[in-house]
Amino acid sequence: MVKSGDTITLAHGQSVIISGLPAGATYQVTEESVAGQGYASVATDSSGTIIAGGNRTAVFTNTKVEIPTGALTISKNVVGEKGSLTKKFNFTLTLSETTGIYPYSGSAVGSIKSGDKISLADGESITISGLPEGTKYSIIEEDYRKDGYATNSTAAAGTISATSMQAASFTNTWSTELADGMTPGDPTEIGTGTAPSDHTTNIGDGDLPFGGTEPGKDGIPKTGNDQTEHMAKLALLFFSLALAVLTTANFVIRRKKLDGKK
Repeated sequence: MVKSGDTITLAHGQSVIISGLPAGATYQVTEESVAGQGYASVATDSSGTIIAGGNRTAVFTNTKVEIPTGALTISKNVVGEKGSLTKKFNFTLTLSETTGIYPYSGSAVGSIKSGDKISLADGESITISGLPEGTKYSIIEEDYRKDGYATNSTAAAGTISATSMQAASFTNTWSTELADGMTPGDPTEIGTGTAPSDHTTNIGDGDLPFGGTEPGKDGIPKTGNDQTEHMAKLALLFFSLALAVLTTANFVIRRKKLDGKK
């Protein structure tokens, strides 16, 4: 039994007959695309109208064709002072418009299909062959920032060509900042990652320190609150000196007046 919308599966030489269809009913039979499997499909009378007392026949002919193929190389490199040369990094391969399984060789040998994962260490690579020309690919590496690695890639996505090999390369750079859980470029990370106040920055010929290394030490005053406090102290000092000068002058004037009356 079959109804509208159902799917029928047939192999070479097989057929089905659907009977009891009312005269005047229209039909359409569509075959799923088999281009990704290397077949060209031709249909005859795949749609029409049922005729009373007559038979309609929908015929589908699939012809295996030779599709040009290409290859894809995936390579891994690791740099950085403490970058591991043996750690395996995982990748996921996605291929469009194909359900095929393709062989690969190189640092490892096996087969792969869209959605599968592969693992590569520093200096390793694989080459996937037999990929149909025009197939679109993308390769995504897992996130290893928590392990101290930043990833850069070249040609991580593209289209397979029969005339040139596609090469996707991934370079993981190990850094102290990522390994310590810091964000590169954080203004509080100077040298060893401690706060800027723990450091002295030299200016000019390098002999004059900018800002004291510790509060209360000699040196050019620091900016912000330290600078304001320093200026307030200077103002108080100048005010005290001025008051002392005025008091002394007043005393001298009064003494002269008393001497003049004698």
